[in-house]
Amino acid sequence: MNLAMKLGDMGFGMLRRMREYIREHGMIRPGEGVLVAVSGGVDSCVLLDCLVRLRHDLACQLWVAHMNHQLRGEEADADARFVRELAAEYGLPLVEESRDVARFARERRIGIEVSGRQLRYEFFLRAARQTGCQAVAVGHHADDQVETVLWRLVRGSGSGGLRGMAPVRPLAERRLIRPLLPFSRAEIEAYARERQLRYRTDHTNHSLEYTRNRIRHELLPLLTTYNPQIKERLLGLAEQLGREDDLLQREAQQWLDQWWRPGSSDTGTGAELPLSAFRALHPALQWRVGKLILEYLLEAQEVRRVHV
Repeated sequence: MNLAMKLGDMGFGMLRRMREYIREHGMIRPGEGVLVAVSGGVDSCVLLDCLVRLRHDLACQLWVAHMNHQLRGEEADADARFVRELAAEYGLPLVEESRDVARFARERRIGIEVSGRQLRYEFFLRAARQTGCQAVAVGHHADDQVETVLWRLVRGSGSGGLRGMAPVRPLAERRLIRPLLPFSRAEIEAYARERQLRYRTDHTNHSLEYTRNRIRHELLPLLTTYNPQIKERLLGLAEQLGREDDLLQREAQQWLDQWWRPGSSDTGTGAELPLSAFRALHPALQWRVGKLILEYLLEAQEVRRVHV
């Protein structure tokens, strides 16, 4: 891996923007270890190359993580071999795992996409604990954000879901970080060309069997015929909803902190709230308060509008 290869204006600009974005959102703290999730595709390979170039500025150590989903036979095995070679070329330690995602999905009667995501993030958390890394970096970018907003809209998410993916979110006691989130797919591919990076192509990305692919290849092109700037509009909507969601969440939590009396039922497992005060709330805050109560009682990480 020729790290001394000169970057053009585009490459330097992307590194500068990423460094500022990482610092703005407190993604990586000096002295920390960062586990970089690498599938072998262009997004994760660009993410890894950028973080390798920024690691001295960020004062962090890097590890590479790869999970073989066993969904594409020899092609998936070739991806795993490629990531091993890539980690060795960068001189970085590698943590890898192979899981039968299809079998897991059948046993639990859930979709392949949900199954893969669950196993993947469980692996990332185990690998972060094993290596002592405090942050796990994944390669989600701006186009992924657009697809996520549309996917959640189709599923019936509220404003909390339509805000899209956060730059940083908790992963148990670790942090999941998304340093590529402000960059488009086109920018990432341009960086890869400029750096002459090698990467793998997942041919299932074009399969319409998966919901996200149908959104990418069918729904988004259709929406673009109505508004050529649809991606920018959806990203702006997600940002606006994120600010509003933060405000509502903060107000709901403050109200609950004032009125919530946990463990005050006969069994000690319930709670008491003044009904008159609850009824006086705006309906939007009533829903938020109800969601927080359910999350507390059920220890749930995600409660949707249909549950409240």
